Amino acid sequence: MAGTVLKTRILLTLAGLGLLFGAAAQAGVVDSESRQNPPEFFANAANPRPEAFAGSGSLYCGISGIDVTAQVAVEEDALITAAHFFFDPATTRLRSGLEGCFWTPLFGVLAGQRIKLRIDTLRIFASDATGAGLRFEYPRDLQQDLAMVRLEFPRNIVLRTAPYALDAQFSINPESGFFMFSAVDGGTKTNHDYSPALQTCSTRDFDTVWSFSGNLPMLYTDCDVENPGPSGAALLRRNGDHLVIRGILSGYYGIVQNRMPYLGPYSKLENSAVFIGISAKAQKWIANYISTIH
Repeated sequence: MAGTVLKTRILLTLAGLGLLFGAAAQAGVVDSESRQNPPEFFANAANPRPEAFAGSGSLYCGISGIDVTAQVAVEEDALITAAHFFFDPATTRLRSGLEGCFWTPLFGVLAGQRIKLRIDTLRIFASDATGAGLRFEYPRDLQQDLAMVRLEFPRNIVLRTAPYALDAQFSINPESGFFMFSAVDGGTKTNHDYSPALQTCSTRDFDTVWSFSGNLPMLYTDCDVENPGPSGAALLRRNGDHLVIRGILSGYYGIVQNRMPYLGPYSKLENSAVFIGISAKAQKWIANYISTIH
C-alpha cells in the first residue's frame, strides 16, 4: 500500500552478517537487558558456580577482530560452535587464516590458556565435505549452523577441560531456567562492557520447518543478544550439579524497514535470539564425529 512502511523480518547471524547489526538494533531489542558480568552473576548463590562454565570460552581467528563463543562438548578436546563463523559469506567457502585460530576458556583450571584448533578436523552439519570442499551458504544452511573441531593441547598442558554433556531431555517446548555464557559482548544498550557476560533466559517458540527436512530445530529465546561475540554460545540447562547443552546460538531475528534482504524463515516472535537445537538428529551427528574424527 502506498505510504505504508514495509517491515521485513530477517535472521542476522552474529559473525557472518555482523555489519547489519546497527540497523537491526534501532528497530528493537530482545526483551529487557539481562546480561551480567561474572561478579554480578555469581553473587547470586542460586546461579551455577564459575567451574560449571569451565567448558566455555572465546574462539578467536583474527577475522576482522571478531571473537565468538565456543565450548567443549562430550570430550575434552571436542569444540562445538556455530558453523558460519568459519566461512566467508560472500564466497560461502572457508575463510583464510584459520590456521591461527585458538580457543581460550575463561573459567576453570585452564582459564586464560590459548589452545590452538586442528582445522583439519573441522566438520559442519550442513556438509559431508572436508577441507577446501567445505561450504556454508546463506540462507540455505541457516538451520544447519553447527560445527565441530578438535583442539590441539600443547604438550606442557597436563590439565584438561571440563566438557559439557548434551541434553538427553531435549525438547522444543517453551521452557525457562536456561543459562547462556558469551565470551565477548560489547553491551551497547547501556555502554557497559560485558566481556564476558552471563544471563538466564527462556525458550519461547520453535520453527516447524525442520520437522520435515534435513534441518535442525530453531529455538526462539528471550536471551539478551546484540553483538557478534555471543555467536556460537551454548544454551545451557542445569542437570544436577552440571550444565548440559540444549542449543547453539546462530543469530537473532530483528525487524528492519524496507532496506534489508530476506535471509531466513519467518519467526512467530519478534526479536528472538535463535539457537540451533541439539536434537536427536544433531546428537547422532555429534556422536559420529566423536567416534570417527580423532
